[in-house]
Amino acid sequence: MTKFMGLAALFFVSLPLVGQDYAFIEEFNTIERSEDSSSWTPIVDGWFQDSFKTEDGGKSRFGTFAWGQKMIQEDGYWQAYAGPSVQLTKWLQIGAGGGIERGNEGGVSPRFGSFAFLNRGRHAAFLIYEDSPRREVGSGHWYLVQHWTTFHSGRFECGVMAQAYIGTGPRCAVNFGQNKQWKFWSSAHFEKSGGPNFQFGIRWVHVGE
Repeated sequence: MTKFMGLAALFFVSLPLVGQDYAFIEEFNTIERSEDSSSWTPIVDGWFQDSFKTEDGGKSRFGTFAWGQKMIQEDGYWQAYAGPSVQLTKWLQIGAGGGIERGNEGGVSPRFGSFAFLNRGRHAAFLIYEDSPRREVGSGHWYLVQHWTTFHSGRFECGVMAQAYIGTGPRCAVNFGQNKQWKFWSSAHFEKSGGPNFQFGIRWVHVGE
């Protein structure tokens, strides 16, 4: 039952892609290394966000977002949450919401998360922070920080990425397809306790009108 709930939650996040301001579905892999072992974790996730409409048909500063994530292995971790968002300025958007997660040990916990997106010209940054009140069954706090600069009319991206538990390091991406709707990205992460750790993935992106 909990596996079905996780897949249904991820499907809910990924379903309303067309017509949204921004959405993506991606599959990526995390390779974690230590002195005596290594692990390979495939993950699929989805994100979408949209703005409310104004009376004249334009876009409001206020909207909604949703995020879901599932480890592909049998009975793996999953989470999904959603909430309101607001465009504070032309270059800064924030949001916060709540949902549910299933830990690797099978326990289910509420999940709360927030994000900020900054975008000025060729430079952008994306930040997520999450936590669980039931840390005995949930995964506890988690964060993701990405900063990148685009080159060659948005075809390439290079920057820095930091993620909880795997470290900080460079991240690069190539955007391809007729409308650059596909992205292949990879990153290397360094931390005191081990590594280097690596991630790479493929993402399909939808950008609304």
